[in-house]
Amino acid sequence: MRLGFAPDLIARSGYAAAMPASHPPPEPLDLDSALSALARVVGRPPPPDRRVLAWYADLCRDLGICAEPLELVLPFGGLSPDGRALLALLVQTARQIPSMQAAARRAGPGAFVPVAGALAERLPVAVVRAAPLRQSELLRRWAAAVGAPIMAGGRVEAPARSARILERLDYTRIRAEETRLDAERTIAEARRAALAKIAAGGAL
Repeated sequence: MRLGFAPDLIARSGYAAAMPASHPPPEPLDLDSALSALARVVGRPPPPDRRVLAWYADLCRDLGICAEPLELVLPFGGLSPDGRALLALLVQTARQIPSMQAAARRAGPGAFVPVAGALAERLPVAVVRAAPLRQSELLRRWAAAVGAPIMAGGRVEAPARSARILERLDYTRIRAEETRLDAERTIAEARRAALAKIAAGGAL
């Protein structure tokens, strides 16, 4: 069972959904503060699932975005191990960052579990824990999914700039390019070895 945002929203870097004109502009995510908080979180041992679920329930209650226990437990149980681990990173970071809480409150029940589940398909938690660039990608994709602009270096980014940055950060694209280059190198090395053998008078 999944609530809220569809996975294709995660790839977007503009606002995930247009808000009615009566709503105030969404509060930007303070990326610098969120990255500092996330860096502290990834330096700790991964918490057990029951603790993550308790933190998540407390956060949702405090933000007023989910009241019924089953609304929390069932979607949580449907996450992959990477999805639960990413949820743990997001929830622990959000507990420390007011701008992340504001974005989640505005987004509603879909702010965490559906986003973590979709992100797990493109950002392995081991990579996020190991690489600051992937931590930035995680937070930027979360902000894009919940419709929050990005504030970095004290300035709010234009949506087009955020989109370009996410495109450069895209781990899935980078891994696909690395795989392609590895395959090309393997073919080139095999060709060179074959030519060398021919030049030496050997049979292929």
